[in-house]
Amino acid sequence: MWFTDGTITEQIGTSGWTAAPTSHRGVVTTGDRGSLVVWADAGRGTNRIPVEFVVYDTSRREEVARIPFTAPGSADSVVYVDKDQVYFNPDPSAPGCWAVDVNDIHPCRNPQLFRFDVAKGETTRVRISELDGALNARARIFKAVTQDGRVVYGDPAFALVGNQLVASIDYSDADDDAAPVTLADGSELRLRLPTGYVPPWPADGEGTVAVSQWLDDTHVALFADDGGGDLPAKEGDLLTCELPEGVCQVTVPRSSQPYVAPYLG
Repeated sequence: MWFTDGTITEQIGTSGWTAAPTSHRGVVTTGDRGSLVVWADAGRGTNRIPVEFVVYDTSRREEVARIPFTAPGSADSVVYVDKDQVYFNPDPSAPGCWAVDVNDIHPCRNPQLFRFDVAKGETTRVRISELDGALNARARIFKAVTQDGRVVYGDPAFALVGNQLVASIDYSDADDDAAPVTLADGSELRLRLPTGYVPPWPADGEGTVAVSQWLDDTHVALFADDGGGDLPAKEGDLLTCELPEGVCQVTVPRSSQPYVAPYLG
């Protein structure tokens, strides 16, 4: 894991996964505000199996906290990173009613997760409704309403229909994604690709377009990639889009020299 501010570049940690311009939940996560970066540290666990999260502050250029996993060998995951708090979920198979749960097909009534306060170094179990309440007050947030009337939050993925980007939020393994997607003020997300834009995937293939990060209150960056799994490293374009309705522009085009991932034995 590396950090750069455009002047210096330094190694800040070790992750067990390859990186990409989109957030891998539970791997490398940044907030839509603040300077915290969180990842599962692969440098201390046995056989590179993480046992804790690292919280790194890019403004201070230093590690500010470590969050132990809820159980040895568990698959804890980061749900959301705020300015000074980290919301995370235990292993989905752990007993209880969790925000990320193996029982998504039959969701429990009051899902829970953990909130870590960076300044206090304390972890508290909270209901997901508390996180939803915090998110609802954010300017930089996407939300949608499910078929059963539930409001859900998250970074949308996009289906390409002509040059239109049709947004939806994935919220359950058992149900269709929630759509349409709106901003905090209720305005619907209606983005388009530039005329003549050629997606970075073959005509008979299917790539992905997803939010990479917020740039400010009215602009986001999207990553349009060639689809597939995490390996080899993805190829794609970074686009900048003005919200809620705008034509996205290619800011960083995909490389003409594809990266070849090393063999991982």
